[in-house]
Amino acid sequence: MPIQSPEITQPESEDVTEPSSLSVRSEVDSRRRFTAAAVIALSLATIPFLWILWDLWTGTVNPFRQISEANFYDVQARALFGGHISVPRGSIGIEGFVRGGREYTYFSLFPSLIRMPVLGLTHSFDGRLTPFSMVLAWTTLCAFASLLLWRVRILVRGDSMLGMSETVCCAFLLVATTAGSVLMFLAATPRVFQEELAWSSALTVGVLFALVGMVERPSGRRLALLGTLTLLVALTRGPNGYACIIGCLLVAGKFSWDHQDSGTRRWAVPVLLAGLVPLAFMVAINFAKFGQVFGFSEADQVWTQLSAHRRLYLAANGGGAFGLQFLPSTLLAYLRPGALHISGIFPFITLPQSPAPVIGHVIFDETDPTTSIPASMPLLTILAFWGVITVFRRRPAGRAALIRLPLLAALACGGGVLLIGFIANRYLADFLPFLALGSMIGMVDIWQRIDGNHRLRPVAFTFAICALAAFSVWANVGSAITPTGDWSTEQARHFVSAQLTLSPGALRSGVIHTPTLPELAPSQSLFDVGNCSGVYISTSSASTGIPGWQAEHLGWLTVSQNPAFSRVLRVTLLRPVTGLEAPIPILSHGMSKLVMVPVGYNQIQLALEPVPLPPSWPPPVSGVIDVTTGSYLILHVVIDPNLDQISVAGGGTAFGPSFAGSGETSLVPNLPGGAVTVSDITPAATNSAICQKLGS
Repeated sequence: MPIQSPEITQPESEDVTEPSSLSVRSEVDSRRRFTAAAVIALSLATIPFLWILWDLWTGTVNPFRQISEANFYDVQARALFGGHISVPRGSIGIEGFVRGGREYTYFSLFPSLIRMPVLGLTHSFDGRLTPFSMVLAWTTLCAFASLLLWRVRILVRGDSMLGMSETVCCAFLLVATTAGSVLMFLAATPRVFQEELAWSSALTVGVLFALVGMVERPSGRRLALLGTLTLLVALTRGPNGYACIIGCLLVAGKFSWDHQDSGTRRWAVPVLLAGLVPLAFMVAINFAKFGQVFGFSEADQVWTQLSAHRRLYLAANGGGAFGLQFLPSTLLAYLRPGALHISGIFPFITLPQSPAPVIGHVIFDETDPTTSIPASMPLLTILAFWGVITVFRRRPAGRAALIRLPLLAALACGGGVLLIGFIANRYLADFLPFLALGSMIGMVDIWQRIDGNHRLRPVAFTFAICALAAFSVWANVGSAITPTGDWSTEQARHFVSAQLTLSPGALRSGVIHTPTLPELAPSQSLFDVGNCSGVYISTSSASTGIPGWQAEHLGWLTVSQNPAFSRVLRVTLLRPVTGLEAPIPILSHGMSKLVMVPVGYNQIQLALEPVPLPPSWPPPVSGVIDVTTGSYLILHVVIDPNLDQISVAGGGTAFGPSFAGSGETSLVPNLPGGAVTVSDITPAATNSAICQKLGS
């Protein structure tokens, strides 16, 4: 009987299946670890974002925090309910474009569309939905950034095990992409300009996720996601929309030229349509609004008719807002190192103290104090630089070469802001999609190189990632929570009060005591005028650099004022008024007068006459107030001689602060047979506690 050989089939089978089982289990464990880290990191990053968005030194947490220029999308949504895209004349102020007797907004439709379910039910939230919309945009960015990072890791590193140190790096990179980016600055001023940029950044990162997925492994679901997100970006912001469309066209071209894989070539036309359909929507909407396929003429904007500087800017640049002549200045503004201000008061890192410099004799529409990409987002900058080298070298790690075209599309997002005559810190958001994708590639590639080497390298790299991410968060939060021209007096007061607790010595030593307020000063300078006549913070507003505007002190925020500047007036209506009557004077200040303007039967508006030149925005006119004979109206009037400004509130409406010039203030005498009597009922004044604490 022959001796049988040992059975080796089963052990060989076990040797084959066991590694496969371990590989699957390793991938599942890695995904779970990554998901947990992403959720924890982004949840923590959301805390400062929500405080900045909902509070920011106002003293109350308000999810519907309201500031000016926050209702444009609501106005557009209500116009869409009526079946048209033109908005009521004057409803969006100086931002409106008038063509053919109709007024349009240059903002696109997506943020209006997401409001329509709410606005269709109530008017209660008109002008108050921007913070809520920005929270949705933030959540969208967090989700797509996490998904994109994981997809990039799969392409570069395959199914390699995700270790604890790499998990920490992934978490901190996501924090740097969100809380360590310009999104913090956008949250500080929840209005339509910032909302547009928040959504365009979030949706563009989503498009990059879908583009990378299509290049990796085309499918119907990935195509549907790509087409939908590209359309939404196109309906949000032009530069990002064109960049995403370019990405679709590049990928479609790659598929059509791929002669080795007929299965890939069949996706060329669908991907092409994913880009062309959004392009058709953009062209159709733009033509309907402005009568041209691309762009618009700023000469048609309401503000151009009011602003002499805007007209000078357009005339000096051939009538257009875009051109290569702006490129040296914008490149310097957004790429210069060290574009931060180190301060002795909390949070110690802030925006620069002066507007971005202009190279040559080019005239810009506006230049704001602006930090830069490498200064405020150093981690993303360094890793993105490495990521570009990674994908474009001859033999990139793993399948990183597949990310080349999406990375080029992301880079195109910043083209628009580099060629426009306007420099603003919020425009850094257009570079965020490129920085996000590039930094993800760079970090994953570095881990591919150092993983498994001597332990000191991973530890050192992890420490560097964490340190740079922490600095990015601090720098961007610092830029967001320091004074800008959009702040209210309440915010400025709470900010200074907080500094008296957090850094009292540095704050007091930096106060400048002066008898009069200068027209201009470095940003964040704190001035005590006339021994507690008033305390003011400079914002170095860009508009203060416009000739003729400095005298209006537009670059100053009021922290406290002499209580004697405030007056409380009781205005009693003695007889009915109609819209046919002349304005009724109430108070005079120098050459200016506060008047009641009858606009209908027993309806009036408060206004300042004559309107100051150059004209300010909003104009010195209140809303409509209903009045009745024999009733009285309480007006709160603040006339600040340090700023030459007047603010008026009463009857549920207000205007100001508006430029009123200098001069003596007095009530208009009550004439026999007059329409009103005016009484001064101002209570006794008390000194400013803040000014006293500053050591005046």
